[in-house]
This record gives sequence, structure tokens and C-alpha cells, in this order.
Amino acid sequence: MNGECTDAELVRAAAAGDERAFDALYRRHRDWVFALALRATGRREDALDLAQEAFVELLGALERFEPGGSLRAWLRRVVLHRAIDQGRSAGRARRVDVAPEDVLGDVLDRAAEDGGERADLARVLRGLPAEQREVVLLRFVDGFELAEIAAALGMPLGTVKSRLHQAVANLRADPRVARFFEVE
Repeated sequence: MNGECTDAELVRAAAAGDERAFDALYRRHRDWVFALALRATGRREDALDLAQEAFVELLGALERFEPGGSLRAWLRRVVLHRAIDQGRSAGRARRVDVAPEDVLGDVLDRAAEDGGERADLARVLRGLPAEQREVVLLRFVDGFELAEIAAALGMPLGTVKSRLHQAVANLRADPRVARFFEVE
């Protein structure tokens, strides 16, 4: 299986027993899944465990996966639900259904530590309402399409567009980061 196959094609092939197809899915999504898990847990070891669990769950769900569904949205839900469970079992309350500080913490803390433009961006993103911050991160950090964001969050596409529009307007209005969101 080559990298030109769609996720849906790879899922169908992997469900039929093609190990190379599953390997291609894993290679295509592993870095993104790990980054998401790291944002959700804040700890490298926990993120590695969580990413592995997500792919094990995918392997078990291949035959039931909806061909029209977004694999990234599905993986995102698995990772975030597993992060919640992991936090509970460790005695830490963890809310990751929106993008609160526990999801953003690692990325934004590292950006703030770097100083300069990244620190400004981290501070401004932290200042956005959680629902706007989440769609901004899904769109610009995770690379989700608008329909994928809607599916991942279980909300209408129009709501996603509205939140993203308002978030970008807020970011453009802040002189510290406006240059990152200028219209060309």
C-alpha cells in the first residue's frame, strides 16, 4: 500500500487483513496522534501509552469503521476519551472535551518559554474563549478540515465556521499576533 491511498481505502484493506495497509495508516497518523496525546496528558510516557492504545483500538475497530467517517476525527475522540480515563485512574480530574489548559498546556507553555512571537501567540490563544481556542487548534495546529472539526466535536458545520471566524477576528484584532492572521 502506498501513501497515495486514502484513509478509507487503507481502512478497508486493513480490515480485509492487509497488514501493510494498517502499517501505512499507523505511519501516516502516528506523529499527529502522539502530539495530540502529549497535549492531552502533558507527559511523554503517558502520551506514548495513549497513542499505542489508540492504534490498538483502531485495529480492533477496523471492520466497524464507517468508510465515510474521518479517521482523524475518530482517532481524536479515542485519544481524548482515553486521556480522560487515564486522568481518572491516576486520580487526576481531566477534562479534555474542549481545549482547556490541560490540553493546551504543554504546547502553549513551551511556546511561552521560548519568548518573543511564540510567547505572544501562546498568551493570546490562552485568552480566547475555550470553544474558539479549540477550533483554532484543530484547524491550524492539527490541520483538520472544517467538516472534520464538526464531526470531531459533534456540532453543526455552521457553528464551527462561526467560532473559527470569531476566533480569527479576535486574533487579527490583537496587535501582538495580527501579522500571523493577515489576509493576503
